[in-house]
Amino acid sequence: FTWLATRAKTKLAVTAAIIGISVLSFYVLMTWSRGPIIALITSFALISIIIRNSKTNIALLAGVLAALFVAINYGHIILSPKIFDTGMNNRTNIWQAAIEVIRQSPLVGYGFEHKTNIWIGKWLVPHAHNLPLQMILNYGLIGISLLSALAIAMLVAVKRFWHSPLA
Repeated sequence: FTWLATRAKTKLAVTAAIIGISVLSFYVLMTWSRGPIIALITSFALISIIIRNSKTNIALLAGVLAALFVAINYGHIILSPKIFDTGMNNRTNIWQAAIEVIRQSPLVGYGFEHKTNIWIGKWLVPHAHNLPLQMILNYGLIGISLLSALAIAMLVAVKRFWHSPLA
């Protein structure tokens, strides 16, 4: 998508890039895995915000229209209480238990790969089943703040040095 937005000039190159992006995006969507889908949407949005030109403006507009379409037609399903916890995966209870463990050491966490035991009744759950919660559990709010600052600094550097051939 970045190559399409910055370097694809001929109609054949643009068409090939759009077909390739469409096939790969369709594959990611059909996996029904939340993480890759959120990463795909976030990467398109961030690239469209960082690289400002007519191609990314069209992509951003298409993304906003797609989001509106989904919200209007499927918002009731997405916001349904049943979508969050069907009772089969017990995620809500795991997350609540992880939050209780985090409350015992919220600033510094428990460290990388610490075997924090999250108990759901009589069952031991080895991790939080949620990456942001697990990261806060491992690194605490201080570690998450440092990671966020690093990510923001990286995005600022990308924006600042985008047109430099050495970058």
